[in-house]
Amino acid sequence: MDTSIALVTGANKGIGIQIARQLAGAGLTVYVGSRDAARGERAAEEIGGDARPLVLDVTDAASIAGAARQVDTLDVLINNAGISGDGKTPDREDAGTFRYIYETNVFGVVAVTNAFLPALRRSAHPRTTGPPGSSSPGTERRSRGKKRRSDVRAYTEAIRRLCPAAANAA
Repeated sequence: MDTSIALVTGANKGIGIQIARQLAGAGLTVYVGSRDAARGERAAEEIGGDARPLVLDVTDAASIAGAARQVDTLDVLINNAGISGDGKTPDREDAGTFRYIYETNVFGVVAVTNAFLPALRRSAHPRTTGPPGSSSPGTERRSRGKKRRSDVRAYTEAIRRLCPAAANAA
């Protein structure tokens, strides 16, 4: 029996580690995407099963390319990595913070998905999804979250049209 292979970005803490734990518990090989190697290793040990650390910074092209070279075939890609601002209202937030949020939450999803599409295409049944709520209508919240979800949803829909088998949102 072949084991399915999953990658969860931002999997060293929070929702990401819980998603990775559930996938590993279901018998999948899970790459634990983490910017920090030590945190990724600790998370993979904590998760158990066939969890494997994978250094992956979704804002760094070299990191993304290096991670993609380590994964030959991928059945499930979960773009979970994301950040939020410090809680300021948009009129009090500086533009640099918005740029970094978009670099991580929108462009990071695009860059990671594009880099792993070849591995997804080698799968018999590939699946990919964006951050929680990104592909579910009616989940928008206010301000930055709404725009991020709209952008990620539009990208997910574009991938679905270009490569239907690789964009079945989970």
